Amino acid sequence: MSLATRMLIAEKYGLLLGFEDLARLLGKEVRTLQNMHYADKLGIPMNKVGGRYVAHYEDVADYVDSFKSSSARSPAGADSYTA
Repeated sequence: MSLATRMLIAEKYGLLLGFEDLARLLGKEVRTLQNMHYADKLGIPMNKVGGRYVAHYEDVADYVDSFKSSSARSPAGADSYTA
């Protein structure tokens, strides 16, 4: 829920992101994201607007930030290591 992430995504892609925008942002192929969406495995809510699927920038920012918080955790056993 980083405000910076939300601002960057909204500034670069606008308020609604299509599959093409998501592909550029996440570094994946458009068809891969479409397949994930249709299989309910994308993790970002998408709505059909004007014949195309779009995601709200806040939902995308939350999705991106979820990776940051999970990668910030230390690996198992890293705290117990002594040199």
